[in-house]
Amino acid sequence: MSYKLERTPNTLRILETLLTELIDSEETYIEKLSLIIRYLEEFRKKKPQVPVPDDLRSYKGLFVFCNVEDIYRWHKEVFMLSLVKYRQCSSQLGNAFVSSETHFHMYCKYCNNVPIAEFIVTEHLEYFNQLSQAFGHKPGELLELLKIPTLRLAEYRILLSRIAEHLKMLEADWESVNDAYNMIEKIFKHTTDFNALEGMKNYEDNIYEHGKLIFHNYLTCKYEGKTRRHYVILFKRLLVFADKQETRDKNAMPSYTYRLQIPMNKLILKELPGHKFTLRSTDPQCEDLCIVCNGESDQLHYLWLQQIKSQLKMQTDLIAALQNPTAQYERQL
Repeated sequence: MSYKLERTPNTLRILETLLTELIDSEETYIEKLSLIIRYLEEFRKKKPQVPVPDDLRSYKGLFVFCNVEDIYRWHKEVFMLSLVKYRQCSSQLGNAFVSSETHFHMYCKYCNNVPIAEFIVTEHLEYFNQLSQAFGHKPGELLELLKIPTLRLAEYRILLSRIAEHLKMLEADWESVNDAYNMIEKIFKHTTDFNALEGMKNYEDNIYEHGKLIFHNYLTCKYEGKTRRHYVILFKRLLVFADKQETRDKNAMPSYTYRLQIPMNKLILKELPGHKFTLRSTDPQCEDLCIVCNGESDQLHYLWLQQIKSQLKMQTDLIAALQNPTAQYERQL
């Protein structure tokens, strides 16, 4: 008997255990999310068991829960059913994740809000502990529960990596699950990137107000007679130029210092010969700003052009649809 044949039964048993763990842990995850929802529902009541502090009645209180209700409903009503569906076809399990990438972006907003939520809960710990007591739970429970969605992303990474590994050992179709792992890895990195950008020095606006984080990397930028190497961050509604300070600690996040910005609806892109392009601002506050840019490699240069063009086209299409919705509808038929 070959080594491959000898190891197959054991590999199958491990794969089966991993698939069972994924389903079981998803059920547990949904139960824990439901506990957060219980706090949220109590907070919303007109006549709650525990009086809500006055300053929590405004938007401040909503920061505690962010979009956790959307995450909970989707996992309970949609994603759990999808996991069960693919349970008997493990090689296609990744489809449950990849087809839900848009929904997983909910985690970016949630995870980036966690530090704010924890601060508010700590500030009103007596109130939230009274709620815990009313529910028959231990003090400080909500602070622990708020970390659960972030931890779940990490669990998905581990489980998908191991499932893909064992499918590959069995010479089964493992690419679907590997694609799912890469997607979750991208979401996880996205939340980390956003956390680093949140602390950008000299930046006074709310970084979360500019929409989805689309792309970020270095660009060589020439303006005001000087050439600078900026780390450029493309959001759905804004292009930000910053300086990036790396750290020696590989596990530590880099820091960023804000330099300038161009709103996407005030941006004009023009390609130039010689591997360059210009970004011109029509914003009255900096209408003379024109930056000559080039990527640090052919691939990076192409990616920057592709991403900026894509966002500008989306804006143009949106404006056209708003101005003439009938024509836009007819084009879609």
